[in-house]
Amino acid sequence: TLTIAVAEFCTGFVRHGFEQWFPRYMQEAQKLALDSPVFQKGALSVVVAGILGAFAAGMVSDWLFNYRRTPVAFIGYMLQIICLAIIWQAPSIDWVILAFVINSFAISMVHSMLSGTASMDFGGQKAAATATGLFDGMQYIGGAAVGSGMGWLLENFGWGTWAPSMIGFAVIGAILMLRLWNT
Repeated sequence: TLTIAVAEFCTGFVRHGFEQWFPRYMQEAQKLALDSPVFQKGALSVVVAGILGAFAAGMVSDWLFNYRRTPVAFIGYMLQIICLAIIWQAPSIDWVILAFVINSFAISMVHSMLSGTASMDFGGQKAAATATGLFDGMQYIGGAAVGSGMGWLLENFGWGTWAPSMIGFAVIGAILMLRLWNT
């Protein structure tokens, strides 16, 4: 349970680091106006991908991994690492937007598996609500760390540090899920 709580802190860091800062990244690093059709379609795609990621995670967990949650969360973290590496290198605006969309899908995969579903599995019938509060709360604590630290990081070191700062947390989450793979 504590391992999942730490992983959800990592999820919160990546989720909030991405969701709160990607519009500004598009403006400042990619020189794309928020009212441009490219940004508007990309932002809508990010939202839709997040919804689809939660649905896909549940199906993959049930059908492919015999109701185990951590393998699906591991896959989600790995997708985040790949997407954030693409964003870090920013080969083109098309690649960045594609990485944003897949990253949103992956973040929802992890979050739905850990806060939504693993809390019932690991908390059991009598402590599912407590586990949900712990896991989801840790995700928001990770988000609070982003809120206090990301602005300082970007102000002092620039956009080249944005994606790598989140990659580190996705790597930690992936390692934690590997430890729980068969749980």
